[in-house]
Amino acid sequence: MIRRSFIALLLLPLSALAQTEVPNVFEDGTPASAAEVNENFEALEMAIDAIPAPPTNCNTDQITKWNGSAWICSDPSGAAGPQGEKGDTGDTGPQGPRGETGPTGATGPTGATGATGDTGPMGPSGSCSVQQQGSNAQITCNDGTTATLAGAGQVIVLGTGSLGQTEYEFNNGAIAVVDNNDVTFAEYSLTVGDFEPPKYEVVLQTNPIVKATVQNDATTSEIEICGTTQQDDIYFTEAGCTGTPLFKGHLDDFLVRQDCQTVQHNDYWVDAGGSRYDNVLIKSIRTSNVTCLEQEQVESGMYVIVPYTLPNAVSDAAYPLRLEQLP
Repeated sequence: MIRRSFIALLLLPLSALAQTEVPNVFEDGTPASAAEVNENFEALEMAIDAIPAPPTNCNTDQITKWNGSAWICSDPSGAAGPQGEKGDTGDTGPQGPRGETGPTGATGPTGATGATGDTGPMGPSGSCSVQQQGSNAQITCNDGTTATLAGAGQVIVLGTGSLGQTEYEFNNGAIAVVDNNDVTFAEYSLTVGDFEPPKYEVVLQTNPIVKATVQNDATTSEIEICGTTQQDDIYFTEAGCTGTPLFKGHLDDFLVRQDCQTVQHNDYWVDAGGSRYDNVLIKSIRTSNVTCLEQEQVESGMYVIVPYTLPNAVSDAAYPLRLEQLP
């Protein structure tokens, strides 16, 4: 009984022994009775018998292990730890030998036709000569080739001329009216009638558009400017040619000039761009000879006009005017 308990005691886990208490504790020099000793062994035997038996189903590569409360099957190696940090990249190894050239691939589809290139310069004229041989024409060229043009009768052999210069550079921009000091006077629109010197319709300014007709006066060596209409009376709503000035009919952006005068005069009018007025009571009229006529009458189709000062390039223009095409 004592031997079996002792052997079991040797196999008992230390944790189990630490938790087992015996009923009798002996001190040095104190006699121990057999009953008390046997009682202690019985307590140990009962603790040993209470320990679970080791498992019998472990694999051959496992061991039996006490986990503190029971026997378990355990692998010899411990559980894998977390992955460590990535180490430095090693040096690049030497380049391996070049592999064998693979087989040639299949030919790809034909690509789209490219854009047509620019026409090249004209090549030199060929050098050939023609001779009459009876009713035929014999053509002989410097490269040694020959040809015969057969005919039923006499053929006419024509000579070959040569082309002269084929490329020119010239201005093709807007046409301007410039004065004798090469200052731009106005923009050319068209030539009016068949006058000598020519009379031009021009644009004096573009915002708002103001048009006029101009002409060189060879007799006085001066530049004349006027409007486009022959009827150029100016109507006023008050006596003495005062009040609101009006013109009968639409001006189409042209100057009102009561007679064609030199550009140094400054008695010009333009359409104010307003509405048409009918049944307007007129008190006085400024006629084409710049005479104020006191006369009451009712007129329709009237438009308000305002005085207009010519641009400096026009009023200071130097005689004569000419046309010039800009680049």
